[in-house]
Amino acid sequence: MKMSFFLWIPLVFVFLSSLSAEPYSGAGTSGFSFLKITGTPRAVAMGSTGVAGDATFGINPASYSGAPRFFSSSYCYLTVSTHTGSFLYTHPHLLGNFTAGIDYLTSPGIDKTDQQGNVLGKFTYSIIMPKFAFSKKISENISAGAEMKFLYSSVDEYNASAICFGAGFIYHFTDISGLSAGFAVENLGMTLKAYDEEKDPLPLKFSGGVSWSKSIFLLNADFSKASDTRFVLSFGGEAKPYKMMALRAGYSTKGTEYKTGDSNDILSGFSFGAGFFLSRMSLDYSLVPMKDLGYSHRIGLNFSL
Repeated sequence: MKMSFFLWIPLVFVFLSSLSAEPYSGAGTSGFSFLKITGTPRAVAMGSTGVAGDATFGINPASYSGAPRFFSSSYCYLTVSTHTGSFLYTHPHLLGNFTAGIDYLTSPGIDKTDQQGNVLGKFTYSIIMPKFAFSKKISENISAGAEMKFLYSSVDEYNASAICFGAGFIYHFTDISGLSAGFAVENLGMTLKAYDEEKDPLPLKFSGGVSWSKSIFLLNADFSKASDTRFVLSFGGEAKPYKMMALRAGYSTKGTEYKTGDSNDILSGFSFGAGFFLSRMSLDYSLVPMKDLGYSHRIGLNFSL
């Protein structure tokens, strides 16, 4: 079984890689794109991977099942002075793990103009998203989880809202040490209130992947497909050369969207980061080059309670 499994993995990813190179005509057909900004600073540093990993919050709700009681907070400078962040609390219980959190996004003041280009003032764009999850180990090898999110978005005097659900599972192989496989579906839901009369569909997303850990190393390989994007392949890894530090890097085919044809295109799709550990606290940082859009920085703090 070990040999056959490892032979199938590269074949699947070669096939998906061919699909990820094709343009997608459905781009921009979904609303609430904020739902696609997922992952902790640790996951983002590893190419936004972790469907089959542990504690990959925001990617697969099944990963919450093995987490201790803890609190985390993250902040991200996205691009063009747009800020996003999150707060998350997980509480283990005999029934399973309960998780509650809130994500947010704020933008700077943007010029409001009329049809002739005259500046009429400023407006801002903001999103707030409470979320809840429940996860549980349903057997020695399988963890499962489900989540619910509620979004409220405002642009100037207009606002919109939506509700969505997600679910996932992770299978830990017993005959291949350190190997796990996962699958998740996100954003099953609807727009409750639109900015205008037309309600946009949500970016329904399916993702899957494998994760393998050995000694100080962790390797992830994921694929994902949202309703308004092409297939995305992502790879990432982590190494812990010291007990108090981890080094991370990753690559995602989504980075091809940032290419502009110059010599710096080689950075498109790559991500980098590090983690630092002290007693019950950890600090994570990630850096994502986005070419002409600048650099996206994320930082996160985690406290085991």
